[in-house]
Amino acid sequence: MRIGHSMMDSGPPQISPSPQSISRLHLSVLFGSTMAYVGIALPFFPVFLAGKGLSDSEISLVIAVSLVARLLANPVVTAIADLRAGSACTLAICTIVAALLSAMLMVVSGFWQVIVLVGFLSVAQGSMMPLVDAITLGEIRRRTEAHEPPLDYGRLRVWGSGTVFAMMLAGGALVSVLPGDGIALLLALAALAPVLPALALARRSLPERAQKQEHQDAGGLASGMGLLALLILSSGLVQASHAMYYSFSSLHWKAQGLSPAFTGSAWALGVACEIVFFIVAGRMFGGASSAVRFLMIGALGSVVRWAAMSVDPSPLVLLGLQSLHALTFAATHLGSVYLLSSMAGPGRRAQVQGWLSATTSCGLALATTGVGQFYAETGEQAYWAMAAMAGAGLAGFTILAVAARPNR
Repeated sequence: MRIGHSMMDSGPPQISPSPQSISRLHLSVLFGSTMAYVGIALPFFPVFLAGKGLSDSEISLVIAVSLVARLLANPVVTAIADLRAGSACTLAICTIVAALLSAMLMVVSGFWQVIVLVGFLSVAQGSMMPLVDAITLGEIRRRTEAHEPPLDYGRLRVWGSGTVFAMMLAGGALVSVLPGDGIALLLALAALAPVLPALALARRSLPERAQKQEHQDAGGLASGMGLLALLILSSGLVQASHAMYYSFSSLHWKAQGLSPAFTGSAWALGVACEIVFFIVAGRMFGGASSAVRFLMIGALGSVVRWAAMSVDPSPLVLLGLQSLHALTFAATHLGSVYLLSSMAGPGRRAQVQGWLSATTSCGLALATTGVGQFYAETGEQAYWAMAAMAGAGLAGFTILAVAARPNR
């Protein structure tokens, strides 16, 4: 058994070049500005919810609702982008809506107001990264077909990780001194960052619908649907195994007496290692040709990381474990994006990224809902459930790796 030619053996699908190119600088700014929100939300959004008076169970429900909203919205939004509005125009609309709803975080109060607002916010904000990925992969393919200077996805994506790193470092210090709804203020300001670059891209982009429909290769996608589903499911499991870390690590470290500055620094260290991996992955580890290898080491790193976190390590060991974020997130993300880009035709470029994002959100929603009660009862032992999820993803990637071997 082997994965089809479109996945491993051939180059990118033949598509007509776009009349307009997108510069490396524009894509870098787009990644960086889009990820600014994540740099504040990941470590500090649970702290913001706790400051609103929500219990641990309510916090896990709010986060789960945000993930379910992404699950439901991403396939729809990305399908609209592929078939009608175009990725750039859809992204611009999402950035404006996300900025407006983020500003409302400063005035909501009570569980029900928070959960409803976060649900709508997640529809807009959660759709942005799949759209940015689709735009970037489209430009990478266009340049390849036009024999123009190539783009390295990892070296573009690293600007997003770099922004997350900077925001986490700055956020740790700012949260310590900002009063009241300071975290909500930071989130609102961060949500404004991608509005201008997204609008600029939408204004200069031509409609994509005709090109996408003309070159859509639904048959090629359907022929590998089983392997595509296995890839998306396994990747979603590994990324969803971060649920305990994303939702409760900051609160757990605070309960242990660790300062907000340490929390921000610990998160930033993980992102710094992620940045290094994105920079060197293409040249040192084979780039897209190593996609399956990336997936395997990402899943294995996740099993090791979460198992070690379950024993409540010392702050020094904890910082060492944070370096594994280069594997648990970055390697898994790169492998998934590279492989999905090879498997899907250009007419479904945004959709497959939306499917991956939706699956990850579904896994995170389920894992977050369950881990809230598990953490309340067992504390750090909840990380064992995360290790089991990553192990299931590793099993899926192993099957995928076997399928990728050429017939002898």
